[in-house]
Amino acid sequence: MPGHEKGSAIHTEDMRNPGVSYERSDANMRTVVWFLVALAAAAIVIHLGLVGMYRHLQVREGRQEQAATPYLRGELPQTPEPRLQRDPAADWQTFHASELRKLSSYGWVDQGAGMVRIPIDRAMDLLVEHGLPVQAQPAAGLVAQPAKAPALRAGQRRQQP
Repeated sequence: MPGHEKGSAIHTEDMRNPGVSYERSDANMRTVVWFLVALAAAAIVIHLGLVGMYRHLQVREGRQEQAATPYLRGELPQTPEPRLQRDPAADWQTFHASELRKLSSYGWVDQGAGMVRIPIDRAMDLLVEHGLPVQAQPAAGLVAQPAKAPALRAGQRRQQP
């Protein structure tokens, strides 16, 4: 390389790259401080606004709870006569227990058709033992091909059957 022979000094003007530069002045501290002050003020205003909104929503919720329907307050009104269910919760528990008994016991669904029910656990065991029923696949070459309609010439109409 020219100018880099043994014993020659490296010249700094040869090492300048116009595409590389550095910041020639520091950041304006006054602008940075004003930005931080504005940021802190905005955070305080936002937090105060959130506290006010939270308090407003609490008051509003209290008013709505007072105006709640009897169902939401747990005060169920008496229905007019004739009452078909005296104790709906007990009726539901009785129904649920009878359904659970059906799901865990053997019995006839339709004796005339020979249809029975079996417990769910037994049905799962049978399914594991025998697998799911599979339809027989048609042999290759025996698959029915749809019939093609004859081609029509220009001006011909298809005849209705």
